[in-house]
Amino acid sequence: FFSVQRKICFILIIVFIVGKPNGKGVIIFKSGGRYEGDFKDGEKHGQGVYEFTDGSRYDGGWFEGEKHGFGQIFFKDGS
Repeated sequence: FFSVQRKICFILIIVFIVGKPNGKGVIIFKSGGRYEGDFKDGEKHGQGVYEFTDGSRYDGGWFEGEKHGFGQIFFKDGS
């Protein structure tokens, strides 16, 4: 396990190809947001869950770092 004291902190060890994370992992952003899921070339790519600082979360598809395809947003109040 290791951490990077810049914008992000990697919690799980994931495979790095040319210095970019690939595979499954968890990343916590300096803003407090958290992403757990698939990475490709350092971007959120595939299936994953992003938890926002307000307690809501997006669970679904990602493509090159952006929400893509089917996904659901769950708000803190359960709606």
